[in-house]
Amino acid sequence: AVYWYNKMIKQITTYQMDEADDTYTSLESEHRNSPLIPSALLIIANAHMEDEEYIMANYYFDLYLKRYSIKKNADYIRFLKIKSKFLSFENQ
Repeated sequence: AVYWYNKMIKQITTYQMDEADDTYTSLESEHRNSPLIPSALLIIANAHMEDEEYIMANYYFDLYLKRYSIKKNADYIRFLKIKSKFLSFENQ
């Protein structure tokens, strides 16, 4: 799991977002119960938001809310989702 996680981080830092998506999918499919998956999910969602790929960012935020959200962090994830939607407007 650490291999996939590090590979995803490296791909994000070099702006290879499609490859990072594929690597995240590999991480999740091969290591379903890894404690690295929730943080990887937030990292890739934020990376998509920074790369102005707001639909993908919202997809990952929804996925995080559905699978890993607990009461104390749900508001923060919802805030990030609202921020992503706001930034998607051409003229805020």
